Amino acid sequence: MNTPPPDLLLGGAMVVGAAGVAVLYGVRTLRRGRAQFDRVEQVGNSKFVSSWLVEMGYWAMQPFARLLRALGMSANVITWWSLVFGLLAAVALAFGWFGAAAVLGLCSVVSDALDGIVARMLGTSSEAGEVFDAAVDRYTEFAMLAGAVVLYRNQLPWMIVALGAMHGSFMISYSTAKAEAMGIAPPKGAMRRHERAIYWVTGTSLAALSVKFVELPPRVAQPLGIPFLFALTMIAVVANASAARRFWLIYLAVRARDGKAQPPVSSDAQHLEKGHLEKAS
Repeated sequence: MNTPPPDLLLGGAMVVGAAGVAVLYGVRTLRRGRAQFDRVEQVGNSKFVSSWLVEMGYWAMQPFARLLRALGMSANVITWWSLVFGLLAAVALAFGWFGAAAVLGLCSVVSDALDGIVARMLGTSSEAGEVFDAAVDRYTEFAMLAGAVVLYRNQLPWMIVALGAMHGSFMISYSTAKAEAMGIAPPKGAMRRHERAIYWVTGTSLAALSVKFVELPPRVAQPLGIPFLFALTMIAVVANASAARRFWLIYLAVRARDGKAQPPVSSDAQHLEKGHLEKAS
C-alpha cells in the first residue's frame, strides 16, 4: 500500500478537521443556539463569508484562548507567532506545498485572532497593541500573497491575479485607515481580512487534494492548484471592487461633512452618518 505524500495528508487533514468542527458546531447550534460574540457582531455578515462560519471559528478557538490565558501567554507573543507562521506559510506556498501552506496559514490566522481574544481576557488590550497587531497583519498578509506571486512567476496571467489580490487586500486596509484618520466611519464592504484569510486557507487546503487527484496528466500540462487560483481570483476581483466602493463612499461622506454636496440617501450613507465604527481590515 502506497503512503500518501505528506502534502496530501496535510491537505486532507485540513478538510477533515474543518468538516469535524462544522459538525460539532452544527450540533451545538441545534442544541443551544448560535454562539454569541461581540467581535463577530461588529464584523457583521458578508455575501462571501457567512457570519455562521465566523462564529464557528471563534467558538472553536475559545478553548485555546483559555489555555493560553492560563499559561499567562501575552497577546504580543501570540502576535509574533502569527508573523512567524505566516512567513513559513509563504515559503511553503512558493514551493507549491499547498498542504503545508494550508496548515501554517491556518496557524497564522488563528494566532492573529487569538491575540485579541487573549488580550481582552487578560484585560491588557491597548492602542499600542493594536498598532503592533496591525503592522504584523500587513507584513503577514504581504508575505502570504507574495508566496503566490513567486509560485506563479512562470505563469504571467496567474501572477497578475496574485498581484491583484495583494493590491486589493492593501487597498481595503488603507481605506479603513484613511477613513478613521479623517474622522469618517469606515463603510462596510466585502473581502475584509478575515474573509481573505478564509479564502486563502480554504484554497490551499483544497489545492493539495486537487493536484493529486484532479490535475493529472494528460488532463493538465502542469498542476497549478485550481482551488487556490479560484480563491486568489475571488480576492483580487472582490477586494479591488470593494475598495473602490469604499473610497467612493468615504469621498461622499467627506464632501457631505464639508458642506459641498449631499450623498445619496442609502443604507451605506446612513451607516456613515451614524458614525458606527467597525474594524474592517
